[in-house]
This record gives sequence, structure tokens and C-alpha cells, in this order.
Amino acid sequence: MKKKKKQLTLLLLAVIGIPAFLMCVIFGGLVLLVTITIPHQMIGNSMDPALGDGEFVLGKEVSLDQIERGDIIVYRSKRGVDFVHRVVGLPGDKLEIKEGILYINGGRESKEHFEKSHSLFGDDFIGKDCGGDMAVTVVPEGYVFVMGDNRKNSMDSRFLGPVKESAISDRIFLCYWNCR
Repeated sequence: MKKKKKQLTLLLLAVIGIPAFLMCVIFGGLVLLVTITIPHQMIGNSMDPALGDGEFVLGKEVSLDQIERGDIIVYRSKRGVDFVHRVVGLPGDKLEIKEGILYINGGRESKEHFEKSHSLFGDDFIGKDCGGDMAVTVVPEGYVFVMGDNRKNSMDSRFLGPVKESAISDRIFLCYWNCR
């Protein structure tokens, strides 16, 4: 009789306890995810092909010392509009655009960080029709320089200036809906 009671208890634990535990873990994870992340919807094609129009992404609050070249960040422009772009220059970096090619600290833009940077027209350069060359620009302390991956179709630091640390809200880490 004791053996059957023990088996019944184990069966109830397996049928009710384990699923209940898993539901608590999933619910707790979702609550944690919602409270520490910030959802965004991409509007426009400035980050094609990495992120496209209509995609939903999650960002996480970040400080300037946590940002690395190549990160995709969300920031608020001086006009009060949120933008999503890739960081190409950190404080102290010297940036230059010559004949449509971005140079960082004297070297050509590293493909390690920017394999997806291109234009919708098939070029991996910026092009004269999109701001053309840019004289050497030093990124000031407390700022980053950003550009869209779709370089020919992006309103970024080339036109709006460097992004102040206080304007950065978060770093994108996940596309969760309508992703390509």
C-alpha cells in the first residue's frame, strides 16, 4: 500500500508539479524580459539589410562605456525623433570619407564589424549622392558617430552630427517579430 501511495505522489508531482514549475519559470522570464528591455518598431530602410522596415526589435539600456563599434543603438535626435543606427565612431576616433569609402583612424572600415553595410543599389560605398566626401572628423568625448547600414538612404551623423551619450536610450540585441 505504501508503495502505491508513493507512486501516486510521484505521478501527481510529474503531471502537475513539473508543468506548474515550468509555467512559473516562463512567466517569470517574460516579466523579467519586459521590465529590462525596450521594444521598438523599425520605420524606414536606413538599416537594411540588418534591420528592415516594419521589423520589431528589443533594446537594452546601455551607457557609453558599454558601446562598441558595430553596435546598433537607438537614440533621440535634437528634433525629438528616435533613430536606429550603427555606431561607426567612438570618442576620440578620427573618421573620414574619401571617394565614398569610410576610414576610421586612418584605416578602411573593418568588414568584421560591417559585413552587412551596403546600399540598396548594390555598392559597399557611400557615394557622392549621399553627402559625398567628409573631411577628417574627430568624435568628441561623450559622443558617438553613427551611420545606417543602407548608407545611401540614411539620415545619420553625416547630416545630424555626432550623438551625445545622454541621447542614447538603448542597444538593439534582438529582432523578435516580422524578421527577415
